[in-house]
Amino acid sequence: MATKKKDRLNVKQALGLLLESVEKGELDPLTCEAEERVHNARVAWERMKVHHSSDSEHWMTPKDFLEKVIQVLGHIELDPAADRLTPEHPERNVPASRHFDGLTPETDALKQPWVAKTVFLNPPYGRVVSKWAEKVVSEYECGNTGAAIVLVSARTDTQWFARFDDYPRCYVRGRLRFSNAEEVAPFPSAVFCLSDDPDILRQFAVVFGDIGMISGMVSKPKKRAA
Repeated sequence: MATKKKDRLNVKQALGLLLESVEKGELDPLTCEAEERVHNARVAWERMKVHHSSDSEHWMTPKDFLEKVIQVLGHIELDPAADRLTPEHPERNVPASRHFDGLTPETDALKQPWVAKTVFLNPPYGRVVSKWAEKVVSEYECGNTGAAIVLVSARTDTQWFARFDDYPRCYVRGRLRFSNAEEVAPFPSAVFCLSDDPDILRQFAVVFGDIGMISGMVSKPKKRAA
């Protein structure tokens, strides 16, 4: 919350200085310089809103990222946070055998068990992400899910992010360009691998090590309660 207030204050201060320059006659609002400064302030404001938004933002997974997921898992049986089909987008973004898109009680992922050998989760962003983090870890630890790869924003300062503390992760270098975005994401990303299969864990380290720093790998993976 402190970071959110600081960012909002910084943007407001920038806008205030811009208006002050115009009022003092130091900046002609009709010049290219003024137009550029207004544009930069608007971009900063929009990025700040997205980064700290409490709305359920959907960021569609890049295709090359999904190829890496398949390299690790072999195939994706369940996509619990699937995009909804529309006339403009008649195909799912994630090539999974089954999808939960929330259109019916039967496809409400937060209320249904995730019984699947392999799961890929790129959850909605915003405050609701904490429920998705708890759900995927719980489904894996109770044995419903055999293995899962989870893509989230690297919000290491949050309680929901700490829910993944026991699992290997990749901190992605730079910023991802999501399939439904024109520019790179305004936040860094992290990828988690929930599995006790040594082969999957080794493959995760190799495949995702190409795009980021691997951390949390252990020689003997954590066993789930029977």
